[in-house]
Amino acid sequence: MIHYSLTKDRMNPETDGYIAKVKQWAKTDLDDIMDYMVAEGTGLTRPQALAYFEKLMQSIEHFIEIRGSVTTPLFRIQTTISGVFRNKGDKFDPKRHHINLRIAPGTRLENIKNRLKLEKENNPERTPYPVVFIDVASNTTNGLATPKNIAKIKGHDLKFDPKDLRQGIFFVPENSSANVRANYYTSIKTTELDFLVPPLPPGNYTIVVQAIMRMHKSVKGGALQKLITVV
Repeated sequence: MIHYSLTKDRMNPETDGYIAKVKQWAKTDLDDIMDYMVAEGTGLTRPQALAYFEKLMQSIEHFIEIRGSVTTPLFRIQTTISGVFRNKGDKFDPKRHHINLRIAPGTRLENIKNRLKLEKENNPERTPYPVVFIDVASNTTNGLATPKNIAKIKGHDLKFDPKDLRQGIFFVPENSSANVRANYYTSIKTTELDFLVPPLPPGNYTIVVQAIMRMHKSVKGGALQKLITVV
């Protein structure tokens, strides 16, 4: 789901119009791609996924170096040269000319635009937005939690003050209101939390991250959209 809101068009104030601003609710990096590739049921291990990805990158670099362009269903890369040449006998001079790599969407990326779903936020309000729960002990994503072992949460606006007991990571049992707070954290960042899973009885849990957003005074909470199981 692509979230967007409208803001005044300050580049063209005479039109008195609004432009759409897409909310990047979570940064996606190589780790996120690897987590998705090795998710349960794919049959891939993380070393295999990393090796395949690295070989793909090397192959693309190879053909750019020898042919100057690569066309795939995902993207098109074309080498161009900018700068003015004095005459037909002039040669490339790095002081006057520059090599550029132009990247454009391929057919797969062009087609995905038709599948994107939009949701307008009339009054967007920042709240913690947990997206991925990684259980290190079981090497699973958005599935299991292993008590007394390290886990990670990735998302957006996750940073909080661990000294404030109202803030933090809370495990909410499916059939109870006795929330359990995680009390030991090794890293607290805006996009990632590393912590020790608290002692928990078996069952299903909703994970909620609570924090006080910058320039605010009240606690805001955001829930992971997947139930996490303790076995």
